Amino acid sequence: MVTNLYQWGIIYDSQSQKRIKCHVPTKTPINQRLEGNLEQVTCDTNFIVVLDSNHRVYVVGDEPKYGRLGQGDDKTIVPTLTLIKGRLPPIGFISSGPSTTILLTTDKRELWGFGKGIGYLPKQILQSKQTTSNVH
Repeated sequence: MVTNLYQWGIIYDSQSQKRIKCHVPTKTPINQRLEGNLEQVTCDTNFIVVLDSNHRVYVVGDEPKYGRLGQGDDKTIVPTLTLIKGRLPPIGFISSGPSTTILLTTDKRELWGFGKGIGYLPKQILQSKQTTSNVH
């Protein structure tokens, strides 16, 4: 499956290993074969988070402080679209702020997150205690 993601503005150029100004959409490098379609994209300063149709979460970015790139540390630069590290349940929705990403599971019962105030790897931060019942 061919999947393309484009970015513009101030982006990280993996060839020069520097931030550059990009006034036209530029294809984002993807370092692995994606099996699903891109379903949702969220971004903030110097990073992008992507959700695919198989409920997996990817990141690309060049400012890892606070662990906001989900790679287990605050040093790793992610120049190509890469799965975040750690074990996650299936994710149905993603949202990012300046230093934190929040993930909602497909069953809408758990919130997970990573970044400032949460940690370098995704972890569960909230779980609903409500049980769902089938109404006929």
